[in-house]
Amino acid sequence: MVSVTVDGSPYGTFELNNNTKIPVDLEGLAVGEHEISVSYMNDANYNDSAATVRFNVTKAVIPVD
Repeated sequence: MVSVTVDGSPYGTFELNNNTKIPVDLEGLAVGEHEISVSYMNDANYNDSAATVRFNVTKAVIPVD
């Protein structure tokens, strides 16, 4: 099982198999700093693992002709 948090709030828990991709939709994030954390809970084959990424959302500049 993989647990995902966005900015410290639970986003979801996902079951994995060999080729699973986790769908994370970040479309509604406000401008500013954000953090996504992913934690894998061990099973008989693999140990626990975790990763965190921090990123900045900026306002898009759309040129007007």
